[in-house]
Amino acid sequence: MAIVALLSYLYDCDMKPLSEAHLTSSYVHTFMHGLIPAKKPSKVAHCSNIVSEEIDDAVDRPDYNVDVYASSGYRFSYTNAYGEIKKSSNVSVTLLAKDFYRLCIFSKEAIDLYNPKNVLFFQVTSNSVTFFTTQLEYPFLYTVTELVRLGIPTKKYDLLDLMGHVDNLLLVAALYRDHCVVSEDDLTPWHCDTLSSAYLDMIENKLAPRKRTCNLSLDS
Repeated sequence: MAIVALLSYLYDCDMKPLSEAHLTSSYVHTFMHGLIPAKKPSKVAHCSNIVSEEIDDAVDRPDYNVDVYASSGYRFSYTNAYGEIKKSSNVSVTLLAKDFYRLCIFSKEAIDLYNPKNVLFFQVTSNSVTFFTTQLEYPFLYTVTELVRLGIPTKKYDLLDLMGHVDNLLLVAALYRDHCVVSEDDLTPWHCDTLSSAYLDMIENKLAPRKRTCNLSLDS
């Protein structure tokens, strides 16, 4: 469904560089809306860019959310997916690490507030998207697992590459459908406090050597 939804937005012409608004509204949203909630009426995938309700005194804003509404009355129930989007792949590692950490915080707070088994999140840089899942499997231990990385087509000839990742698309869609749901177990006793996003600023400003920038990547 995600592939079919993208077809009307793919052109043969040599497109100008995409703005973040164009990339998000025409490609990322269309792709995610077809892939994650699969257009289910009780699951609303949308561009967000507003302060998250899950975090008290929050100032950070995710670029993308998927909200779930209760089947009875269709009132808001919980959020189980988040996304951050950057229009260019030429982004500093520090900024990407900060975005990743913010997504981890959004997901962790969603688990604490709504009690889902898993929370899905993704990072987009240019047309590359990486999916992750957050879960609370053990007391005070929240784990983040990278699922897949693939390209979102912005031109017709990019579509063939995505067709080779159908199995990965099915993995993400199935995980969201079956595991990003409210847990029958009460996970409250396993919760722990959340480090603020200022933690990364402290590392960058106070702990990094003065003669070189702080390395927040996993590369040696």
